Amino acid sequence: MRERVRKIYMAWEFEEEEAWLNEMAEKGKTLAAYGIGWYDFEDTQPGEYTVRMEMLPHWPSHPESQQYIRFVEETGAEHIGNMKNWVCFRKKRADGAFDLFSDRESRLKYVKRFIPLMIFCCVMMLVAFVPNLYVAVKYGLWPNALVAVLGCWLEVYFVKGLISVIRKKEKLENDGSLYE
Repeated sequence: MRERVRKIYMAWEFEEEEAWLNEMAEKGKTLAAYGIGWYDFEDTQPGEYTVRMEMLPHWPSHPESQQYIRFVEETGAEHIGNMKNWVCFRKKRADGAFDLFSDRESRLKYVKRFIPLMIFCCVMMLVAFVPNLYVAVKYGLWPNALVAVLGCWLEVYFVKGLISVIRKKEKLENDGSLYE
């Protein structure tokens, strides 16, 4: 039986999202399909699958991405689907451990991939909120004031996301210095 759950994770919450998907799999609800703000789960044996998600550097239709997806499938993983440049896999635990990052360096490289995205989002929020703030203050227009307040709130939210990604990067870098 399939069950749809509506839930939203932001890009920088990738670890939390993957952990939640694996908690669901532990309960016998394994991801079968997903999109923006929704997840379809199917009934499986509790703990039967491990789920992994990754933001690819290119769109899934790009030749490098297609090659990577085929490579992961060759390990016995099932490609669940794509959403923008996100790709999702699941693999039966009985078939062995399943991780998309073989070492700290590959994980660090992956986390660093989020920083330009987060900076872009922060800049776009500023571009949206500053002109509305100006119009609201200069002309006293309440719709622009409302958009400015919303934009300011989103800016803070995205800056928190950027800080979160930078902390994850620093933690991985510091963990590596322990072993050097």
